[in-house]
Amino acid sequence: MRITRTTPLPLVLLLIAALGAGACGGSDDESTSVAGGDAIGGGEAVCDQATFDAWAKAYGESNGTTVTLPADSFECADGWAVMFPTVGDGEDAFTETMVVQAEGGAWALMDRAKVCGDDEASSEVPAALYQQACQTN
Repeated sequence: MRITRTTPLPLVLLLIAALGAGACGGSDDESTSVAGGDAIGGGEAVCDQATFDAWAKAYGESNGTTVTLPADSFECADGWAVMFPTVGDGEDAFTETMVVQAEGGAWALMDRAKVCGDDEASSEVPAALYQQACQTN
C-alpha cells in the first residue's frame, strides 16, 4: 500500500497536535537543530528521533499501514524537516520522502509538489533541505 499525500491536513494536524503535547517545548528561541531535541524555526516543534518516531507511527496508523523511521533518517532546518520513513512491511516496504513544517508545537505534513516549487529558487523549503526534500524519490 502506498501512502499518498492527500491525507486531509486537519486530520494530520490533529494527530500531530496530540503527539506534540508531550513532545514539544515552548521556547521562543530561534535556534536551528538537526537532532537532539532542540526547538527550531521560531521554536516550538521539537526536532528529535522520539518526536518523529511517534509522528511516523501515528501517520501509519491513520493510513492503515506501518510507518517506521530508521535512526537518523531525518534532517531539520529553519522550521522544516525532511524524513525518510519506511512504509509497509516485508517485500512491500519502501522508503518515502516526507516533508513537514513546524506549525506551533507540531509538525504538519506538506505537499511536496506545492512546497518544492519548480526549482530551488521558487521553493518554500529551506535551501539546506532542498535536495533531500525535493529531489529524491
